[in-house]
Amino acid sequence: MKTYSLLFLFALMLAQKPYANMIDSGVVVEDLPSFSLNSLGTTTVFSSDIWQTSEEGVLFDLIDSIGTQKLTPASKRALTLLLTQDSTGYKGSNNQTDLFLLKRLNALQRMGSFNEALNLINQIPQKNLSEDIIKIKINLLLALGNLEEATKLTDDYSLGSYADKTRINIFLEKEEKNKAILSYEIYRENSENPVNDPFYKLADTVLLELDNPLEKETAILPEHTFLFARLKEKISDYPHLTDGIKKVLINLPTTPIETRIQFAEQLNLTAEEFSKIYNLPLLNLKIDKNHLKRTDIYQKIINSQNPDEQAKLLKNFIDLSKQDKIFLNVAPIILTHLNALIAQPAYIDLAFDAVQIYILNNNLEKANEWYQLLSKSPADNNQKQRLFLIPGLQLLGYGLPKETDSLIAHFCPNPNESDCSSFWKKMPSVFFEEITAPKPLAQTIIPFEYVKEENAPKKGENLIRAILDLNNPNISDKKTILSFINTTAPQIITRELKQEDVIYQ
Repeated sequence: MKTYSLLFLFALMLAQKPYANMIDSGVVVEDLPSFSLNSLGTTTVFSSDIWQTSEEGVLFDLIDSIGTQKLTPASKRALTLLLTQDSTGYKGSNNQTDLFLLKRLNALQRMGSFNEALNLINQIPQKNLSEDIIKIKINLLLALGNLEEATKLTDDYSLGSYADKTRINIFLEKEEKNKAILSYEIYRENSENPVNDPFYKLADTVLLELDNPLEKETAILPEHTFLFARLKEKISDYPHLTDGIKKVLINLPTTPIETRIQFAEQLNLTAEEFSKIYNLPLLNLKIDKNHLKRTDIYQKIINSQNPDEQAKLLKNFIDLSKQDKIFLNVAPIILTHLNALIAQPAYIDLAFDAVQIYILNNNLEKANEWYQLLSKSPADNNQKQRLFLIPGLQLLGYGLPKETDSLIAHFCPNPNESDCSSFWKKMPSVFFEEITAPKPLAQTIIPFEYVKEENAPKKGENLIRAILDLNNPNISDKKTILSFINTTAPQIITRELKQEDVIYQ
């Protein structure tokens, strides 16, 4: 083609309107929300607007109450999930840009959810780390035994007297007591009004061996823990220890062994963590308290090579756990040893508890293996246990036994009988549609505020209140609370709470 022809075609192309101008892509570009510490989260199982309609002061007071009362393992996991929720829908009015985050971090710390709190902080760009957040991060690192990173963080930031306290704690944990004493002497000279400060009283007593007693009602804070663990007096007598403080104390070799065991059983630990505590040497301790008896039994279980003996010891361990109502707490370590046993008639005394353990772990196959031992037993006691397990098995999708009506008529025809009332309370409502046995008498329903329709938008606040109410021993109407949680929270939360509710401790 000649040169002028090419030039002509090129001119025609330039004269046409570009087709791209006529194409509508349908894409709308919006500005991304600006980074906010208060919206920070690591979980996304809830809607991000769960806190949006709550009054800030009310919400903050509610979060401040988390970790100040006894909570079941499932309740702790549920609250931890809530407090680590991505909440980009949150719109705070406070002047402090990280106050909501700080409230959540402190609540997680009180519950002993150290890794979850640290994961939240690790998402924050370094330029956004406030002094308060850095202090919490140092506490968390110390709690997790990461002295090296805690030391580096303390040295990298100017934290004033708080850094001095941290260094004293780190020196103690490194078994450099002389350095701790020297640091405390300097700190003491440079600080004002030490009279009522628990840190001073603890340091005076532990480091300088002065007579400066700590009041029993003192609230022990993370910065006090490492000195507190070295008190010669009985630290288990202090009533205001959070689970977070106890979790640190059980891992410190300076905490008395008896106290480490006692505190561990009050926490939500893994089987591996329990095994570490229960393997502590009892030395010259008098085995006269249940937590020491359980430890002794556990050590006998792991040292035994005889399955029959292990089964008998495990039953003793479970019975002692139920006496102290810590069955839910120690369930992980019970599960470990149940898994080593085969369901057989010789172990029928374990069957009721075994089914409950497997209900907690959502394992229908193993629960059914042990349930069948009860089903085939002619003993009245075993048949009654079988009846009491039906509500839990229903949660796992187990079919309603055809003998249910006759079992109820024989053992629990009256819903108000002392040993049957709990059974009837645990029954799911659908159960009553499938049997002909009498329904329990109606209970007085407590007018929970969060159930009211006008409070429905306060999703996160409502769930916190409901979970805390579920753990309140003065509230008997658990069914209304569980029903509310079931319609509000995802299954990951509701399933575990329901499974705990059907357990007989």
